[in-house]
Amino acid sequence: MGGGRRSNFGRPCGGQVPALQVRRAATAWLRLRGLLGRSRLAPGQALWLDPCRAVHTLGMRYAIDVAFIDRQGRVVRIVHGLRPWRWAGCWRARSAVELAAGEAADARGGAARIEAALHRWAEANLGQDGLNDRAKTLQRRARTR
Repeated sequence: MGGGRRSNFGRPCGGQVPALQVRRAATAWLRLRGLLGRSRLAPGQALWLDPCRAVHTLGMRYAIDVAFIDRQGRVVRIVHGLRPWRWAGCWRARSAVELAAGEAADARGGAARIEAALHRWAEANLGQDGLNDRAKTLQRRARTR
């Protein structure tokens, strides 16, 4: 029983970095509030702001990493260590993921880890049919622009 590999939810196994636990802020109020007035994100936690093309750290007391995500769910830009009272944006982005400073580093999985976490969130919350419907909606929107 002991010594076997464990799930990577919350615990490293064999030197691996734990999977990200994503919480989605989909309403305007939740996106506006973001991490303001909250304690630091724990390692392995992320806040997904959808839709969002720019973030700020006004009023925050700690730095964060921010990954900007395009319509296909790919990371198009990562801002490492965004300090308090700063802002960052990406016009190609559809959404943004806020993480504890250092969590978006290549040594911790970087863009691939973030993309995988968003895909797991979508599968768990939308199901495969929901993923397909979302992809079709995004394709229709892209054609009409």
